[in-house]
Amino acid sequence: MADLIINSHLCQLVSEPTRFRLNQTPSTLDLIISSDDNSLTNLKYLSPIGISDHVTLGIELQIYSCPRLKTVSFERTVVEWAAVNQHLSVVDWSLLLSNTSMTHNWKVFKTTLQDTIAQHTTRVTFKRSSKKPWIDSKILKLIRKKRSLWRTFRRTGAEADYKTHRAFSNKLSTTIKEARTRYEASIANSKDTKHFHKHIRTQLSGPVGTPQVRDITGSVTDNSDVVADIFADVFSKVFTKESRDRIPAVPGPPNSTFLSDIDFLETVVCEKIRKLKVSKSPGPDLITAKVLSNCAAELSVPLSVLMKQSFRSGVLPPDWTSAIVASHI
Repeated sequence: MADLIINSHLCQLVSEPTRFRLNQTPSTLDLIISSDDNSLTNLKYLSPIGISDHVTLGIELQIYSCPRLKTVSFERTVVEWAAVNQHLSVVDWSLLLSNTSMTHNWKVFKTTLQDTIAQHTTRVTFKRSSKKPWIDSKILKLIRKKRSLWRTFRRTGAEADYKTHRAFSNKLSTTIKEARTRYEASIANSKDTKHFHKHIRTQLSGPVGTPQVRDITGSVTDNSDVVADIFADVFSKVFTKESRDRIPAVPGPPNSTFLSDIDFLETVVCEKIRKLKVSKSPGPDLITAKVLSNCAAELSVPLSVLMKQSFRSGVLPPDWTSAIVASHI
């Protein structure tokens, strides 16, 4: 029993005798075993019940629960890509990227692109059901109207009010079924497989939320950014750092082929960035694949210039990760 508790990383909280009989040595027979001793506090040894010779154990269980809202609000960023492309098409890239420093030109390109997108971006607030995402703000409004019709019938008791409520309720049920069908069809037809797997996971095992962990102060938190930093700090402690002195030598003669110049054609760059998967996360440059794909024709010109400058100068900006994909020709 002791080996099982130790090997399973459990802890036994009872430290005093729990059984008392006349002319016998008190013994500890009642145990409280837990995987987290912080979740159980204020252990008390109370008097026995009736004629029992075992004490009564009282303990407080610390439970931290975050109630889930039935309706959640979220913001969605809406970008007018036509207006963004129109603005980018009149930019004089040859003048903006004329500096001799490739790093400076890259910063100018990023700033121009980010400012242009910000000018034509709006944030819209939506409401939907936390468990049934196909129930949006319009359907929620209809549900409130259904409840209002029911309260009217309960107040009047009139048969006409009841029929009105039933007719509206039947129509609402059909609307909800059609909304669910459209929602699931959009997921099935989406090119982003992440949406499909997320929907299947929520239907089979319930939603996946951010776990609750303790920060460096011992406080419980479920903030996604804080939790991610805590996990990253824990995982970084088990990374193995290999010495560069142990890199084996590559046998064989060195490559004698020398590439003196390469031309990054705008048409090829445009074709490459159009084929990027928009569901992929951006790199440190924060330029998403969706931006590159939607503005491929307009961005192929400055990206072609920047790639030529990078190749000829041998300078690669440290955060150039998204746009560099287009150079894999």
